[in-house]
Amino acid sequence: MFEVFLISKEIIDEVLFSSSIFKDETTLYHGYVPPKLPYRDNEVSQIAQNFRPLFQKNFDPSTGISANIGVIGSAGIGKTASVRYTIKKLIETAKSHKINVLADYRNCLINRTAAAIFRGILRDVFGVNIRGYGNEEAIDILIRRLNSEDAYLILILDEVTSLPENDIESFLHMTDEFGARHRFFVILISRPTEWNMMLLPEISQRISDVIKFEPYKFEEVKEILEYRAGLAFKPSAYNDELLQMIAEISTSTRNLRHGVEILHRAGRIADRSETSEISPEMVRKAKVSVYPELRPEILYDLNKHELLALLGITRDLLNNSYTAVSLQEAYSAYQLVREEYGEDKKSVDEFSEYLDNLEILGLISSVGSKRNRTNGKIKSRITINDVPAQILMERIENHLIKM
Repeated sequence: MFEVFLISKEIIDEVLFSSSIFKDETTLYHGYVPPKLPYRDNEVSQIAQNFRPLFQKNFDPSTGISANIGVIGSAGIGKTASVRYTIKKLIETAKSHKINVLADYRNCLINRTAAAIFRGILRDVFGVNIRGYGNEEAIDILIRRLNSEDAYLILILDEVTSLPENDIESFLHMTDEFGARHRFFVILISRPTEWNMMLLPEISQRISDVIKFEPYKFEEVKEILEYRAGLAFKPSAYNDELLQMIAEISTSTRNLRHGVEILHRAGRIADRSETSEISPEMVRKAKVSVYPELRPEILYDLNKHELLALLGITRDLLNNSYTAVSLQEAYSAYQLVREEYGEDKKSVDEFSEYLDNLEILGLISSVGSKRNRTNGKIKSRITINDVPAQILMERIENHLIKM
């Protein structure tokens, strides 16, 4: 038993202390904000502009300042990193001007209610435990703390449309809760389709600014990957051709995060192989592991019409640059694919059953479900989240050839 323990410890020590191609692996971790954000100067400037009055000489603290800011764009193009980078720099500037600015980041996929977020703010920013308190009491405590500390709070709500509508409205109404002493900023981060579905009049009229992010171009992606590789790896670990290969993959999915994740995982594969350089084959292996939802065996669990339904959705998303499609759009796309593959027509009810199974398997999901306040109908759109439509489409088409 003791001998087994010694062998295990030797294995662990070898992993922990052996040579690595990484110089600083943490710079490729999800959530890491690099010292520079290439090609996002305009967006950073737009975000910062909302806080400009706070730093002007004629600013009257008794009047206060507040803002509700929307940041929208597709997945993996630097929205969250740009916001966190800007706020970090803003806080540094505020300290040098003796202005007390605080910030709190919440991912609403994890913190799914206003109550949970208010509890988190008071616990993590002010060290106050308010378990059992309602929203109004939490807001009252928050206001009093900000006033007593002469502080301004910037709340960043990522994936904000994961919150119920009433909770989103409660945050946007916070600026009214302060009366003459406004000290509260809210930055709401979302993808375009979900944002547009959320934007009822009572919400849109309280948004003071909207910053839109566009996907990076190929040359921009390549330069950013070169910068991130330089932070993470020893110079001999990669070459220009390798970065070009990853940039092409990342550009095809319109998602820079995919490129960074592939770079990270390829580096780990190289370390496990005890080599000093990442190879193209390692990149190909990493590319597969970045999309675990697309494991090959999952397609064998689908019947042909479910595959055709999924193929129709992915083609519609890809060809029209949509982030989500309606049920009618998905059914029309399915009909085109069904005819292409010579299959019999199926009803909308049967098609809905295919979608149910695809959702159970985690291949698609419904987004933006809400009741229309005019006619009472439920609206919902279908998406494949962060899974690249191009890659999913290619795998389904290859699978159908073998059937």
